[in-house]
Amino acid sequence: MKKSSITILGGILCIAAVLAACGGTAETGNYTALEITSSGSAETVEELEAESVTATGEPEIVTIYYGSSVGKELSTEEVEVPRKTPETIIGELRKKDNSPITFSDFIRLNHYTLRVDYDTSIDALTKIYEELKDAPGAHPEGAPRILIMGRAVAEGDYVVPSLIEAAGGAIVCDFLDEAIRPYNVTLATEGDYVDAYASAMYDNCVPQCVFQPSWETRFERLKELVKEYRIDGILWYQLAFDEIYDMEYTCYAKWLKDSNLPIMKLETSYEYSREATAPLATRIESFVESLKEGKK
Repeated sequence: MKKSSITILGGILCIAAVLAACGGTAETGNYTALEITSSGSAETVEELEAESVTATGEPEIVTIYYGSSVGKELSTEEVEVPRKTPETIIGELRKKDNSPITFSDFIRLNHYTLRVDYDTSIDALTKIYEELKDAPGAHPEGAPRILIMGRAVAEGDYVVPSLIEAAGGAIVCDFLDEAIRPYNVTLATEGDYVDAYASAMYDNCVPQCVFQPSWETRFERLKELVKEYRIDGILWYQLAFDEIYDMEYTCYAKWLKDSNLPIMKLETSYEYSREATAPLATRIESFVESLKEGKK
């Protein structure tokens, strides 16, 4: 067997293993990803989960996100439906002085859209939006507004956001590279749909940390988000020993000194025993309290 054939076979086996691993309920530590606490949203999210399997058992239509079904001609009508992602339907609500949805719930909704067909997720998200658009705020009045940035908040990894919210903080914006369905992406409605998708998702988007050089471009985007969402502090969240994010954080911490915008770095190894969570909660509470003092 040729070397190239072995490489291709190995890649296929790796993809199959990843897909198999992603099939079950996501769990990290001693908690699951199925807990929803926003007012009025739990019932709809249960619907979203229940409808994830087609009743007929027929193969699902392969769909290009922000585009159209494979094999169909791209049209404006087809593009508008998949654009209704958690950000475009619900995300604008997070800009309110007191967002009616917590980040813990927002990221769960985003993760659910990775598991179900887009028609089901859009219907569920639309119902949730109708419930939330006039709902009261989900945070204490005057809660410090926090932007979370880093590699990922993985599916099931909701301990840190929950601790932030329990301490009285509000994560109203995210700047994450992985484990989240991209949103706020504009897709051209003319020409080849594959080219349009590739251009929107790769050519005309903010690069990930690993794409170099990118840090200055990403920092400019960070400043835009800070202004747009009226951010009081930044939570830098990454895996332990993730060197590329260590280096990026060092640059940002230095560049942010002139703006007097607080930033705290948290590293995770996905170990949330009682012994590990207690000092983590103390650090988070201290950070949130310092942001509250800064708002006075």
